[in-house]
Amino acid sequence: MNIGKNSIFLKFFVLLLIALLSITFIADSEVVKNVNQYTVENLDEKKAKVTTLALTATATATAISATPGDATTPLANQIMDITDYLIIILIAIWFQKYLIGFTSIIGFKILIPLVCVLLAGNLFFKKDIINRVAQKMLLFSALIILIIPTSISISNQIEKTQKDLITYQNNEKLVDDKKEKKEKDEGFIDSITSTFENLSDSVNETISSTIEKGENYLNQTMDTIAVFIVTTCLIPIFVIISFIWFANLILGTNLNLKLTSFKSVSRLKK
Repeated sequence: MNIGKNSIFLKFFVLLLIALLSITFIADSEVVKNVNQYTVENLDEKKAKVTTLALTATATATAISATPGDATTPLANQIMDITDYLIIILIAIWFQKYLIGFTSIIGFKILIPLVCVLLAGNLFFKKDIINRVAQKMLLFSALIILIIPTSISISNQIEKTQKDLITYQNNEKLVDDKKEKKEKDEGFIDSITSTFENLSDSVNETISSTIEKGENYLNQTMDTIAVFIVTTCLIPIFVIISFIWFANLILGTNLNLKLTSFKSVSRLKK
């Protein structure tokens, strides 16, 4: 009997010690600070890329619209429209950046100590509902602490793959451009006497070349925006769903993502 009581008191003090360490040591440890700093630096890097992309899009649209004639105007307008998507991406990056500062405080200084207190108290009360509440709070703590760093890690891998693909495509295009330039140079020697006769064709070719380059830029930019939307908006949602699924599988909890609020909104719209 005394052994059972001693075991209960030992667990009680261990849980209280974990709660105390979580508040005083773990929350302000160098490991947590380094993870948060790494996450913030990555988000700042993404923000700088998106800002540069927006400025480049604006400059490209302005340059294309300056081409004589109205043939390039629709393309310039399409390039300017992509800034709307970039605003959404910037909002998502801003939200994650400032959320990372609160998640560690909420997780390590509030939720985890509260879970330890509930479990310690339940050693004496022995209520199943307290255990279930503590499990869900522990899951929520892990979720808010790990979601952004995990999302950043997955996002970096996706962006690295996209960067390698773009580099490969650019190298292939460079080889093709060199071949095309060589063919044009060889033909130029034979046709140098007819240069001024083909001046109008040269102007049309310049406009066509501008449109082609603008379309290529638009396609590459849309691909980049799609990657940013996936990495900054969809990946965090995927991580949340994955965490909940693993929690249901391992802990035996029953956490469901109910979409009743979205359904009610859709009814109101109808």
